[in-house]
Amino acid sequence: MLATKSHSIAMGVTSMEAYLTFLVFLVFVARQLTILAIKRTPEGGMLNDVCFIRVLVLVIGCGFIGELIGSRALAKPFFLGFILPGGAPLGVTMVKKLERMVERVFLPVLMALVGIRMDVASLKILLLFLIMVVGWDKGILAGLNGVGGDKHLLFTYMIQFL
Repeated sequence: MLATKSHSIAMGVTSMEAYLTFLVFLVFVARQLTILAIKRTPEGGMLNDVCFIRVLVLVIGCGFIGELIGSRALAKPFFLGFILPGGAPLGVTMVKKLERMVERVFLPVLMALVGIRMDVASLKILLLFLIMVVGWDKGILAGLNGVGGDKHLLFTYMIQFL
């Protein structure tokens, strides 16, 4: 954990060196290896499973190294995503292979964690938003949307109760 709260100049220099070394690794090693794997992929095809797993290990490794350097675990894979080329075949392979897992595992877990952390006492504005979304979705408030040509009449009416 390089980025500690000590006020040492040497610690700051060491942290900066580690950060710059990591950026050099991303640009000159990780990006080049990924581009090499993409060049080996036939036109219009997807990455093979070995290359796909290597990219995932690279993402997890970036998160781990980011934690060791002292930044958040999500920051370094985010930088990796910026430097990797987008589109086919890497982007197509990632979407095709990870979409189902994200939709069925990660998203429900995220929603559960957000629900656990929510302050129930502050639901007043959330309740207003929920009424508006459900109301317009089901057509209950559709007649009030354009009353007198004023599209914001319903918002004004509902905000008065806050």
